[in-house]
Amino acid sequence: MQNRYCCDQGDFGKYGLLRCLCDADAHGEALRLGLLWYLVPDEAGSSDGKHTSYLRDTVRNRREYRECDPELWESLKPLLKCGRRNIRAIQEEGILPPGTVFFEEPLAWPANLRANTSAGRKALLEHREKWWQRGFDRTEGCQVINFDPDNGLEVESVPRYGCKGPKYVFMDEVVPFYKRGQSLVVYQHINHSKPATEQVEDRLKQLREATGAGSAFAMHYHRGTARFYLVIPTEKHAETLQRRARQMCEGPWARHFTLPPNRAKIAIIEEKRSIKSLRNGQDLPG
Repeated sequence: MQNRYCCDQGDFGKYGLLRCLCDADAHGEALRLGLLWYLVPDEAGSSDGKHTSYLRDTVRNRREYRECDPELWESLKPLLKCGRRNIRAIQEEGILPPGTVFFEEPLAWPANLRANTSAGRKALLEHREKWWQRGFDRTEGCQVINFDPDNGLEVESVPRYGCKGPKYVFMDEVVPFYKRGQSLVVYQHINHSKPATEQVEDRLKQLREATGAGSAFAMHYHRGTARFYLVIPTEKHAETLQRRARQMCEGPWARHFTLPPNRAKIAIIEEKRSIKSLRNGQDLPG
């Protein structure tokens, strides 16, 4: 996360999703949210964070964006207008559900630490471990944890002590939260290495294997740069989070969010159908 992203089109979708998943509804109570920003310094040289025209007060924007969450849309407009584009403003203005716990400490490397020696790499790893532990302790009482790194889950080409390491969340940083009984929402940027559906299925598979979660799904946000939100519910929260995600994709937010097919779940269903067909003496489709 970078402060320059605050109030942009991507931020609108992220906050809308977290509000939908965690706010109370007619069928269930609110879930307390914990947010690990994975804040890094603002970067220059790209158009990221500049997509804010959706907040202009036009007939089209009111129909396509305000209708999704009027309170959210109206709350972000003054922040953009007065230049308060930072996570501190998001926290202070109550953009996210009441009781949300924020861990806003930046994840950035101290200037005196370098990764070009074994001692330097060890020091960087220790620095990150202490940062993570503080975030873990801070969010102990939460039910849903959102991880908001710039790029998403770890990749083989970027070590956690590398200069781009803070842009990623590593699997062993995610799993302890799930083991503690907390559901997870992980931001995932989509690159051009393979089709988006394959990338998201790969990531969901990794998370299922690492956490042992029986149900996990993704929310595809279609505005701005390609991105998914990977949702890994605990057994206790699975029904609630799945229901709220479906409801979100059936209302005004359907213009911006979709629930991609869960290929793993489909495969299990097809396998059960095949077994049932065999037991009934039916021919299986070729």
